[in-house]
Amino acid sequence: MDTYLQGTNIRSTGGHWDAFNIAGGCSGMRSLMALLMLSAAWAYLSDLKFWKKCVLFLSAIPLAVIGNGVRITSIVVMAEYGNPEFASKTWHDWSGLLFFFPISLFGLAAVHSLLAGELIWKPSQRKKLVVKMNKSH
Repeated sequence: MDTYLQGTNIRSTGGHWDAFNIAGGCSGMRSLMALLMLSAAWAYLSDLKFWKKCVLFLSAIPLAVIGNGVRITSIVVMAEYGNPEFASKTWHDWSGLLFFFPISLFGLAAVHSLLAGELIWKPSQRKKLVVKMNKSH
């Protein structure tokens, strides 16, 4: 698919759809701020060492870039191979929920799992610790 970038506009070189203007609100800054806030809370509530909490918090930046890149790509692909009007309105509005947040949340879970050394949804070491604590009482 051939596209032409001019400033904040993405255009189809084949003329299949009108130019999309990536406005300030769609630049990903709002999504980045939301993800930074979520990662800060996640890191604060985690039982990781301080430096790992910092890594988890800062991982929101590349995850937001990746998530927003996938979102914008999906809008352009939908316009090129599907319905341009649907892509510019409905798909634009809903693609954040369908792509950005699942990719970002899965990414935070993956980073946390790497830093913790275990899958956070299967905390085998925590189960053993809880059992040992209950036996001591």
